Amino acid sequence: MLLRWLICFVDTLTELRSRFGEITCPFYVQQGTDDKICDAAGSQMLYDNASSTNKRLKVCNKLRCVIVVMKSVALASPGESDLGREKTRRSGDDI
Repeated sequence: MLLRWLICFVDTLTELRSRFGEITCPFYVQQGTDDKICDAAGSQMLYDNASSTNKRLKVCNKLRCVIVVMKSVALASPGESDLGREKTRRSGDDI
C-alpha cells in the first residue's frame, strides 16, 4: 500500500512540474531556506518555469515555511461580463 502511494505521489509531482508553464496568473512565493517539507529548489523551479509575467519569489534565510499567493480566475459562462474574481483566504477562514 505504501509503495502504491509513493508511486502515485511521484507521478503527481512529475505531472505538476510538466505543467508549470501553464501557470499564467500573477503569484508570489515566499520560501524559507530551513523548510523541512518544501525544498527551496521547488519554489525556484516554479518561478523559473511559470509563464506568468507577474511573479515574485522571495527566499528568506533561516525560515521554515513557504507561502504561495495566486490570483485565480474563475471561468464564466458565455455572456457573463465578469470573467474573474480575486479569491483570498485569511487565517481562520472556514474552508
